[in-house]
Amino acid sequence: MADDLNPYAPPPLVATADSELLDVLQALGLAWRDGPLVVVTHESVLPPFCVKTGEPAAGMEWLQVRWYPAWAVFSFVLGPLAFVALLFIPARKLELGIPISAAMLRTRMRRQWLARVGLVINFLAIGGLVAATILKSESLFSVSAATFPTSLVVSMLLHRPLLRVKRINARFAWLAGAGENFLAILPPWPGK
Repeated sequence: MADDLNPYAPPPLVATADSELLDVLQALGLAWRDGPLVVVTHESVLPPFCVKTGEPAAGMEWLQVRWYPAWAVFSFVLGPLAFVALLFIPARKLELGIPISAAMLRTRMRRQWLARVGLVINFLAIGGLVAATILKSESLFSVSAATFPTSLVVSMLLHRPLLRVKRINARFAWLAGAGENFLAILPPWPGK
């Protein structure tokens, strides 16, 4: 009986065309699985289970994405004036609360703390490069030059988002990185 009740399952839909079906799905604001991807609308609310482990959520992390039409990204080819015009094209936004378990919350906080330490090391390495140039110290320059890119890459790897956007359009976003247990909770994507 408990298996019959899934509050996140989409209701049965009757639509005469795919576009009508997509309109209804977008209005529902649900989330679905499409193979290893999570499909969300821009108004979706994910179920209260950790996206990595499938355990009950104890916290939330926010994913914020802005994107422009594909043609706008290549406007720099037309020159600086066209590139400046890009600033006036409204960006689309996706803000999605990503539920995470207590263990994942602790892991994410630890990683973010380490990423911030890495950024401080980056600034110290830049200062070391400036000081090495002023003092004409080759050894300080070598250490700083090796430290800067290493700590920058480590900081970027530690501060990766839980879910990554694989594909996005005006209605839906396909996100990668969810765990199998979380994906099993979601209903299958009917938009194929």
